[in-house]
Amino acid sequence: DKNNSTKLKIELGMLKSVNVYFTGQIANPGIVLIHPFSDIFSAIVQAGGVKRDGSLRKIELIRNGQTIALVDFYSFFLNGKNIFSDVRILDGDIIHIPSIKIRSKIVGEVLKEGFFEVLEEESLNDLVGYAGGFSESASSFAILDKIIPISKRSSDDNARISKNIRMNEFSSINLNNGDSVKILSIGEVETKVELFGRVKYPGYYAATSSLKEVLD
Repeated sequence: DKNNSTKLKIELGMLKSVNVYFTGQIANPGIVLIHPFSDIFSAIVQAGGVKRDGSLRKIELIRNGQTIALVDFYSFFLNGKNIFSDVRILDGDIIHIPSIKIRSKIVGEVLKEGFFEVLEEESLNDLVGYAGGFSESASSFAILDKIIPISKRSSDDNARISKNIRMNEFSSINLNNGDSVKILSIGEVETKVELFGRVKYPGYYAATSSLKEVLD
């Protein structure tokens, strides 16, 4: 129908890649061409990813000599909070991956044992949180193995110390690079007693329960 005709014009263009400088602990430092709609996360992937000793907590986006964004990927990996996709990357920007300053190990009665990056202002409580929290068998005690920084040692003979700590102390304990903590288990605690002989209902019963009925 000529009176109701529709005209459609399509024009194809070529997307221009963005030149981004990557510095620090990145697999492929230097200039990398990235997709123009990339966010910081996908840009790092296109550059080969962060090296083992690279920080995931303080990644910098630098523009014209100024840090315009500081990204902590732990909030994304642990809680699913994406606070970096709204930051636009422009041609000539610098993405800097600093080295990890503090990495500590946690084992024992937590949900995810392993090594985690800890910021200077964070405490042992934060480390437990990164490990997913306590397991159901966790006790209120832990063993902390600390490495004294070189600048604070009187000699290498006292470079390592161990402490027995309680859970209520966790929030006041800051960690050094290389520290490790073991969350202890409550272990086996006997909570039942066995009744046998001249009783109405022999067997095992809770030690704190009333035994009047079985003794009658």
